[in-house]
Amino acid sequence: MKTNIRTYNVKDINTGKVLEWTLSDILREINSDRTDEWENYNETDWHEGWNDWVEGDIYRLINTHIITLNHNDQVKTSSDRYETVFTVGSVEGYSQSGSETPEQALERSIGFRHPLAWVNASGACITADYEGKEDDRRRASEAYRDATLINSGDHVIVEGREYTVHVLDRHESYSDGIKLVPLANHPYIN
Repeated sequence: MKTNIRTYNVKDINTGKVLEWTLSDILREINSDRTDEWENYNETDWHEGWNDWVEGDIYRLINTHIITLNHNDQVKTSSDRYETVFTVGSVEGYSQSGSETPEQALERSIGFRHPLAWVNASGACITADYEGKEDDRRRASEAYRDATLINSGDHVIVEGREYTVHVLDRHESYSDGIKLVPLANHPYIN
């Protein structure tokens, strides 16, 4: 499988030249020339590090792409080995199937500091042949093909809150192998 590497446009303020950097390039710049006590930024918190230590000094990040996701959207990563069904969830979307309003569900979740958005993998099982199985497999394959591609370091918005995507190693082995780390417009961020 070909791996798509996400790149970012970075402008050199001194020369005006626009450079194409990977997340590794960005992290190298943020974490360079630091003391031994320095705790390196990584793909989950790089945006904060960029804003605190790099943005506006020598470089400026331009045209940052943000992906908008909704409750029940299907997503995939470029490191998927299988056609695993990963589904986005949100407190507000989940509450639609219960007795709470989205506002009540959000308030209760914040009170318990529960995640407000998440990505879960659906379980898979081996089944015997049944009428319509080929149609089900075809629909599942089409849904995977059409799923939104997200990768570590991507910025996504769910219910108006911004997150950084963190894909765990061997993410398909876990029901929650894709993490949404709060970044902005989120009650857990000061």
